Amino acid sequence: MKNIGLKITIIILIVIQLAFSLKSVFILKSVFEKLLKTVDIPQNQKMLLFSTLVFSIIISVVLIIIIFQLLKSNQRNQTIDLSDDDDKKAKTIIQMEKSAEKAKQLEINKEKREAVNILLKNLDTEKREKEFFEKLLSNLAEKYKIVQGIVFVKDKSDNVYKKAGTYAFYSEEEVREFKEEIGISGQVAANRELLNISDLPNKYITVLSGLGSSSPNHLVIFPILFKNKTIGIIEIATFTKINKFNEEVLMNFAEILGELVETFR
Repeated sequence: MKNIGLKITIIILIVIQLAFSLKSVFILKSVFEKLLKTVDIPQNQKMLLFSTLVFSIIISVVLIIIIFQLLKSNQRNQTIDLSDDDDKKAKTIIQMEKSAEKAKQLEINKEKREAVNILLKNLDTEKREKEFFEKLLSNLAEKYKIVQGIVFVKDKSDNVYKKAGTYAFYSEEEVREFKEEIGISGQVAANRELLNISDLPNKYITVLSGLGSSSPNHLVIFPILFKNKTIGIIEIATFTKINKFNEEVLMNFAEILGELVETFR
């Protein structure tokens, strides 16, 4: 609506400017005709004609300047309007993307919480330590189809990680205890980060069943954390690779689990 009104105003001003221009032309024509007929023109008429001519020219120039400024202003306003529209559209798109990402993240967090709750199911610190860790590994087996697992807890007296529970564990040798930075599990304890190993060497881990023995392809080692310190280590072996999402689930689980495990130390 503003643009239409501005255009009408410009058209009116152009018509007025043309009218003054035509008026000036007719005046000049009249002057020349009188000059041709006689040279003797009264002084007052000369002044009137001269003043009218000058006035007409000034008005024409002013109108041209006004029209030019209005056209320039209109073009600038249209540019600003377009820029504002583009900015609004861009902000709207960014906001929609952020909202979609936030919704997606909330959904992922919801899935993580549900997964962690499954791992925490029926974990009771009132039970004996062995039963607690066996249930812990059983939950991991139910969720991730692990075929073998072992839990180590850090002894406060000597800072050695010692076996606290196992699941379907078989070894011809006694489980080795370790300290931080010693061996793969010791490195995980020191770094406080999950380690996901694929393509394990054949017979690196052996699982026995009524059908014989087999070797899982994947090994995941992650820390049990309490106040951002490692107080335990869990090793699980599986034939199916643990993906990035479940790695994050296990690390979230590790922080909650730490508060429970601390009661046994």
